[in-house]
Amino acid sequence: MAPIGSAHGGTTNHLTWLFARAAADGRVVMSVQGPLRLDPYSEPQPDLMLLRPRPDFYKSSHPTPADVQLLVELQPHFND
Repeated sequence: MAPIGSAHGGTTNHLTWLFARAAADGRVVMSVQGPLRLDPYSEPQPDLMLLRPRPDFYKSSHPTPADVQLLVELQPHFND
């Protein structure tokens, strides 16, 4: 996996800031670069996901596509 550049990291931070209120209100669980279980062999780590609330905050298992309300994967910048 390539290192995260400044523009990519800063954009992820900005999105996190924008969605923090929804997470603070308990409407979503915000996952920043956390795993998403697609199948036994595939667990990508999108830059940001808003997940359906769950009491254990996904401690017992990774989220699956059914749990995702919004997924963001940023594309790298050439100037990064």
